[in-house]
Amino acid sequence: MSWGCLGYLYIDRWGVKEKEMTGMVAPAFRRQGIFRQLYDAAHAECEARGVVSLVLIGEEDYKPARGFARSVRADHEFSEHEMWLENYQPRHHHSPDFEIHAATLDDKDEMVQIIMTDIPNPEDARQLVEDFYAAENQKLFVATLAGQALGCLRLDYRSYAVGIYGFVVRPEYRRHGYGRQMLEYVIELLHTENVYEIMLEVDTNNDLAIGLYKSCGFAVRITYGYFSRKI
Repeated sequence: MSWGCLGYLYIDRWGVKEKEMTGMVAPAFRRQGIFRQLYDAAHAECEARGVVSLVLIGEEDYKPARGFARSVRADHEFSEHEMWLENYQPRHHHSPDFEIHAATLDDKDEMVQIIMTDIPNPEDARQLVEDFYAAENQKLFVATLAGQALGCLRLDYRSYAVGIYGFVVRPEYRRHGYGRQMLEYVIELLHTENVYEIMLEVDTNNDLAIGLYKSCGFAVRITYGYFSRKI
């Protein structure tokens, strides 16, 4: 008899010392220790590869996910909303001297400096940008004002949607509408490519970003909790 897939655990490709995990078990086979076996195998593999921290991701309101995190001594670090574009609301305001372009190798150092706004460690920021450039099915963009780089983002093309990630605007350029201009640019670019399933993720405490996304037509569909554990 073929039982098919009972469950899975996925380890995100991003990061070297820290790895994010998510997964599930088919409803009929839950409460039998299957996910714990998957987790133990993944834990051993990550430890062998020099990973020092694991981050388990589960639905915020799903009690078994929180219970499992507690059982492996993982602490809640933060939560993120998954938001999807449902009713696009453009403003079409374009600031003088504002431009956005597809990133080239010449933009790599600038992208590292922008990413360091959120990831202060230069080594970690550079590794993340290197991963961006090396990944398949990605497009990277850099925004400038009068030639000075102010922000960046990447588009992650998936089979079911395109995700907007790595969206960072330098602090001194925030609250001036440049983030919205970046967002409108990539949304309209995706529409020309006949992509209408567009999503992104945002920290639940980032009220400024959440307000921007909602004003553009994004809505929260689900909220995930992130639980961290040192190996």
